[in-house]
Amino acid sequence: MCDNPVHLLEANARTVGFYGFTKEYGELLLDKLSVVIDLIGRRPGKALWRHAVNPAQKLDHTECVIGSDPNAAGYYKAMGAVWNAEKTTVELAWTVQAVHCLIPRE
Repeated sequence: MCDNPVHLLEANARTVGFYGFTKEYGELLLDKLSVVIDLIGRRPGKALWRHAVNPAQKLDHTECVIGSDPNAAGYYKAMGAVWNAEKTTVELAWTVQAVHCLIPRE
């Protein structure tokens, strides 16, 4: 059994995005929120983000950590996330942007 479910967003019989949470060292990690490339900037990302807040609240967390693709860092900032750090990867031209986000209370 998996403790880290993945949530899908579907439109017109097509999966257009997904996200999941994992718990790591007592912190909630937003893991791989993703939207198909041809729909980026057309609201599925915002819908996924809003949906993600509900499970985070139910898990009784007040914030989550996000290891973001550098191309998505602006999206997370627009959703209210705050940049923490940058970490290099094996691919030297690629960095992971570490950000965190406060989870609003209902």
